[in-house]
Amino acid sequence: MRGLQSRNSQKSSSRGDCLSKSASRSEQQNPLTPQALETLLAKAKAQGFMRVIVGLNVTFVPEGNLPNPQAVQAQRRTIRQAQGALLESLLACKFKPGSIKRFDAIPFIAMSVNAAALKYLNASTQVKSIEEDVVNAPMGG
Repeated sequence: MRGLQSRNSQKSSSRGDCLSKSASRSEQQNPLTPQALETLLAKAKAQGFMRVIVGLNVTFVPEGNLPNPQAVQAQRRTIRQAQGALLESLLACKFKPGSIKRFDAIPFIAMSVNAAALKYLNASTQVKSIEEDVVNAPMGG
């Protein structure tokens, strides 16, 4: 019994450590305002998860403005590495993002997350922006 309590304590403390480590920036620097975060957290809690598009905190230049194909490839490699690092940090903290969609040429990644993972993303210095991933009606007639 003592071993089980010890393991459970480690799990919850591990996630707590992840949340405190990710919370290294001030609230003013977080991608979401407190009100926007509360709105998305309420949706995530009600549904159990929600789809988000996460902007990565990497330097980005539109590919048409890059000087050569090597620069395009280098930027795409940086984007892939940032996507991988974010996913690794989520998994290391025992979050399980679902329906992951990586983008090759822009520093974004889409995924389904629960409320706790959404809080983690909002506090992470790896993240520049968070938007709810919604389907919009087609434009035109």
